[in-house]
Amino acid sequence: MPYATRIPARAALTTLPVCERNGAVYGFHHGLGARPTWEIPLVPEANDPDYGPARTFTFTIRTHNQEIGENAVDRAHFRYVHGTLDVPTSALALDGHVRRAVQHVSYATPRGPVPGTIEVEAHGMGFTVTRFRGIVETALLISHTPIDGESVFTRFTFLQPRARAGSRVADAVVREVVRQLEEDIPIWEHKRYLATPRLCDGDGPIGEYRAWATQFYSAGRVDTVS
Repeated sequence: MPYATRIPARAALTTLPVCERNGAVYGFHHGLGARPTWEIPLVPEANDPDYGPARTFTFTIRTHNQEIGENAVDRAHFRYVHGTLDVPTSALALDGHVRRAVQHVSYATPRGPVPGTIEVEAHGMGFTVTRFRGIVETALLISHTPIDGESVFTRFTFLQPRARAGSRVADAVVREVVRQLEEDIPIWEHKRYLATPRLCDGDGPIGEYRAWATQFYSAGRVDTVS
C-alpha cells in the first residue's frame, strides 16, 4: 500500500514455497508453516522430447488424499473392482517421504493376456509418478491438492512415447486408467475411515502405508481423516 505510512501487521499475506517442474507449478503447505525438507523430482518422461504431447484430466473428489494413495496398496480391489484377470502380486518399499509399490498384472487384450507391471513412486501425499509397462509405456503424473478437509482436486497427466501417442492402443491404455479411477470415486466418496480396520492377509500392506502417511501430518495424527 504505497499511500500508507504504516502497514498493519495483519495485512501480510501467507506465502508458500513453490517450484516449477515437469510442466507444472507445485506449492508446499505445512500446517505449522515449516519449509519443505525434500524436492519434487524431475520426471524423465516429462522432460524428454520423445514423449508427448501430455494429456491431462482433472477431477474434484469428495475424499481425503490419504484415501486415494491407499488405493495403490489395496491389491485385492484391482480384481474385484476393476475386473483385472487376477489379484496382482505386489511389493511395497518405504524410504523416508518416498513410497514405491510394484503390482504385477495381466492385461486382457484381443490377443489374450499380456503380462505387465504398474510401478508407483509417491513423493509425499501430493505427487505420484505411476508407470504402466507391458503394452504401451505410459507415465502418469498425479497431483492432489486438498480443497478442504473433505475434498481434493486431482490432476492426471499422461505421457507416452511420441511415436505411439494417439494410436488406438495408446489411447486404450489412457481410457482404461481413467475408467478405473472413475470406478474408484464412488467408493472413496461413500466409504467411512476406520482407524483400526479389520484386515485380512489378502488386503495388501494397508497398515504399513498408514504408518508411513503419519509423517505428513503436523501433529503426527490421522484422526481427522474422514
